[in-house]
Amino acid sequence: MSNFYLSVLMGAPMLTDDELAALGVEIMERRGTSVRCVRVPKGSLETYLALVAEHLEPTYWNEVVGDGDIRCVFKLADGTVRRLTLGPDTEGEIAALCAELNDQPLEQTRDVLRYLATNRFYRDAMAQWYGVGVG
Repeated sequence: MSNFYLSVLMGAPMLTDDELAALGVEIMERRGTSVRCVRVPKGSLETYLALVAEHLEPTYWNEVVGDGDIRCVFKLADGTVRRLTLGPDTEGEIAALCAELNDQPLEQTRDVLRYLATNRFYRDAMAQWYGVGVG
């Protein structure tokens, strides 16, 4: 089991690099001015998710991808926060929320593992931890 999670942090521009650093979160890559690809220590996961939920702008979501554990934080248009852990009982809801908030057809998001594997930041981890590739 890995001792870290990966996350593509977007939609939370008010969450500062200093707040992330205080949790031991390492910024691995930046995409433009507001997207940060980060590595979250396992021991900081719950605090990181709480900070994301607090700072996330409506209609955005973030996921954290760990070895055997994927969690999502969605902030709906009305400000409601939904925190879900990927599993057989939640995959349909996660797929529907990803499709809705990203304005994509459900066919693109239905297989959540494959959908996440399309993000190049997650690609190697998804292949190693879940045996999922794209191609």
